[in-house]
Amino acid sequence: MKPRGYIWQVIVSLITLGVVLSIFTIASTIFETTVLSILVLLYSNTMTFMASWSFAHIESGIRIGDDFSEIKKLLNHWKNWEDYTDEALKDDLTQREKLRRNYTIKYYIGLGFQALISIIAIWHLFIVLG
Repeated sequence: MKPRGYIWQVIVSLITLGVVLSIFTIASTIFETTVLSILVLLYSNTMTFMASWSFAHIESGIRIGDDFSEIKKLLNHWKNWEDYTDEALKDDLTQREKLRRNYTIKYYIGLGFQALISIIAIWHLFIVLG
């Protein structure tokens, strides 16, 4: 994947962080800040859950693809011994490994920003209630 995908993930996360910070600057009463903190925490937890769920399904899909590649290798190896090469299988596995690495990096970028948003919401909640 090109760096554009990572840059786009960071830009979207920074915009989300900016929206959260601007929301907290608008809140003027204790009640508004408390409600906004709880809503931001709900948003952050929902987004983290959905990202983790998606990441788990992508990872399991890639692992299933690895298993099918291994079965394909065994069937081809058994079927035509002299014509079989490992290059196609290696290319397939390296492509899946690149895909896995790209999703992992994007997942951790999003997770880091969600953690930052949660910390900001908890900090505002502690300021109001403390």
